[in-house]
Amino acid sequence: MPEARAGGPSRFPRLAMLPPPLLLLLPLALAGTPEVTVPRPRGVALSQLPFYDPSGPFRCLDGSGSVAFAWVNDDYCDCQDGSDEPEPPQDEAAAAETFAELDGDGDGRLTLEELRAHPELDGAEIEAELGPGGSADSGTFRERLWGLVRERRRLQDPPEPPQSPPEEEEEEEPEEEEEEDEEEEEGPEQVPPREGEEPPQEEPPLDEATQALIDAAQRARDDLAAAERELKEAEDGIRALELELGMDFGPEGEFSYLYNQCWELGTSEYLYRLCPFQRVTQRPKNGGAETSLGLWGSWAGPEGDKFGAQKYEGGTGCWQGPARATTVSLRCGALTALRAALEPSRCEYLLELETPAACREPPGHEEHDEL
Repeated sequence: MPEARAGGPSRFPRLAMLPPPLLLLLPLALAGTPEVTVPRPRGVALSQLPFYDPSGPFRCLDGSGSVAFAWVNDDYCDCQDGSDEPEPPQDEAAAAETFAELDGDGDGRLTLEELRAHPELDGAEIEAELGPGGSADSGTFRERLWGLVRERRRLQDPPEPPQSPPEEEEEEEPEEEEEEDEEEEEGPEQVPPREGEEPPQEEPPLDEATQALIDAAQRARDDLAAAERELKEAEDGIRALELELGMDFGPEGEFSYLYNQCWELGTSEYLYRLCPFQRVTQRPKNGGAETSLGLWGSWAGPEGDKFGAQKYEGGTGCWQGPARATTVSLRCGALTALRAALEPSRCEYLLELETPAACREPPGHEEHDEL
C-alpha cells in the first residue's frame, strides 16, 4: 500500500479532531453494531421478498393461482412455475424418495401392479399415463407421474395448521386455589371473559329457506359424485369388453373360458400365478413383494400348432439384465391346472398349463362300402 505523503491533508479530517481516548474506543463501538437480517423463506432472494408475504395466501408468480402460505417450501410444487418451492432440489429429492418407496422390488422400474398396491393412488389415472402393461423408470416417473402422485398424497395428508403460541398461565395464590376447588365441587365454573376480549356469540339458527337450499346443494353434490362413479365404472366396463372382444381365443373360441380366471402352483420356494391373456406373477412363499413375470403378448406355438403355447413379456426387469418373460405351454387334460413351473435360463420362465381347451378332435375316418 502506498504511504501517505508527509504533511499532506488527512483523508478523515473529522477523526483527526477527536481526542485520543475516543479514538481508542471507536473499534469497540463498531464491533458492537448488530447485523441487520431480513427473515424470509428458504431460497427467496431479497428482490422477491415482497411476493412471499406470510400474512396471506401465496400467489404464484406466473399468475396461475394461489395456495396457502403453509404450502411454500413443503416439498410439493403446487404452482405450475414452481414458484411456491424456491428450493427446487427439495422437490426433486421428494420425487426420488417417493419413487424408491413405490418401487417394491427395487429394480428401478415401477409397474402398474406396484402402483395399484397403494390405495391412495388412482389406478385409472396411472394406467392412462402409462398405458396397459406399461412401466416407468425414475425419469418417466418425474415427467409423467410425479404430479399425479404428489397431488393425491397432498389431498390425503393436508398440511397441519400452524400452532398458536401457548398462553402464559398466571400464578395464583394458595388461598385462591382452595376457593376454586370448592367451586368445582359445587358445579362447573363460568370463566369470565378477559379484559378487552368479547364473549363468544352463538350463531343464530338458519331460517328454513336457507337450510333447505343448503340441504338441496348437498344432495346435488352427492348425486353428482354417485353419477361420476357410475360413469367411471361404465367406462371401465366398456374398455374391458373392447379388450376381450379383440382377443384371439382360438379357432372356435375354445380358450375364452380361461379369460378373467387365474390358476396357481406352489414350488419349494415360490408361488406362481397365471391369469391367461393377462399376466404371470411370482411371490416368495416366506413373504415378500410380488414380481411380474410378464404381461400377455401373443400366441407362440410352433408352425402348425399356433395355439400350443403363449408368450408373456415385459415383466419386472432383472438386476442388470433383461425384463422377465414367460412361455406357457398348453397340453390336453381333463381339468384346467398348472402342472409345472421352471426357470430354464436367467429371467426366462416356462409354465405348463393343462386344459381341455388344448385337446384336439381326432381326424375323421371316411366310410367305405362293404364289398
